[in-house]
Amino acid sequence: MIPLGTDQVRSRFPFVTLTILLACAALYLYDSTSQLNNPDAKPWSFDFWVSQTSPWYTFLTTAFFHADLLHLASNMVILIALGSALESRLGHISYSVLYLLGAVAASFAHILTTSDPALGASGAVAAVCACFMVIMPRTRIRTLMFYGLISIIELPAWFYVGLFIILDILHATTGWGGNIAYTAHLGGAALGILFGFIGIATGLITRDHTDLLSAIHRARRRAEFKALTRDVERQTAQRAALASSTPIADPQLAELRSSISALVAQDKLDQAAESYIELLKRYPEPSRTRVLSAKAQLAVANQLYLTQRYAHAIDAYEGYAELYTTEPDEPRVRVLIATIAMRQLNDPSRAQRALKAIRRELSDPQQHALAAQLAEEVRTALAATKAAAEAAPSPTPPQSPR
Repeated sequence: MIPLGTDQVRSRFPFVTLTILLACAALYLYDSTSQLNNPDAKPWSFDFWVSQTSPWYTFLTTAFFHADLLHLASNMVILIALGSALESRLGHISYSVLYLLGAVAASFAHILTTSDPALGASGAVAAVCACFMVIMPRTRIRTLMFYGLISIIELPAWFYVGLFIILDILHATTGWGGNIAYTAHLGGAALGILFGFIGIATGLITRDHTDLLSAIHRARRRAEFKALTRDVERQTAQRAALASSTPIADPQLAELRSSISALVAQDKLDQAAESYIELLKRYPEPSRTRVLSAKAQLAVANQLYLTQRYAHAIDAYEGYAELYTTEPDEPRVRVLIATIAMRQLNDPSRAQRALKAIRRELSDPQQHALAAQLAEEVRTALAATKAAAEAAPSPTPPQSPR
């Protein structure tokens, strides 16, 4: 799989990438021609290979020398295809730092695992590719394929780079793959991934919604949302079971609930509302057994409200809101309870309790504005009540008879 380019539009000229390419090509050409003049002499590049005994500067210089033309060509093709787009995103300085740090990390990884010397830009190029995968995982890479038929396909960066990292891990752990420094590739790739994540997290690299860190956050939020949805569904089912199918010891209550639900199902809402008022009179103490199924309870409450039987309507709405806390209508019902309490029943304390019980954001702007207006009305009413109480003359205690 040979990368030919990406679908990213460059905003900068790839000055650093071309400089690296020209430097590597020039050094390889010089090293090769020097061998032609003296075939028995040690290659000039041997002084720049990295090993456990080589000087410190070889940790960097190794990334500019190559053993053969195929080695040079493969690294430079990848660097041009991916590095040009990454340099445009990072800027010349950050990109240069990434390449050099990738070379050092690859050299360290190599000497920690083998005593054999190594050279080549593969580790630094691996750092560039891995950082590219972190910052632009969805970018399409045009790839020349030779499997079966020769074709050009587009692969997402996360797949293209991730596949090579997986292959490097397999080669490094199994020993299969020939005389190639796979651990150097992995050291460079690890540095590139770390460089990308740290840059995004700290803001040194401009992030967008397509980077790998954002994708991980979105995946985690989706998992949390799915878990929350499952919990909400389970809780709703449990509450519905408690409201509609829990055995009720009082047979008269059970029969009355059943008749109300049947009237709602027959769309005889006025009769259902009358029967619900009868239920409230017989069983005045608040209890979940007074609450019908979510649909029936809300239908009865709405009918009571529309027929201006506000005292009973607010009881019905409060029963719904207290039992069915996960229903989508619950916040809106709380606002309606506050409206009835404040504007029909003149009970600011009850309205205040309803508003404080709203736990979820009101998605409807009108509902949000109404809740804010009601909150202000409640504050004003409670303040007026408090002022009136403070201004009222204290009762004179009766004098004891002499």
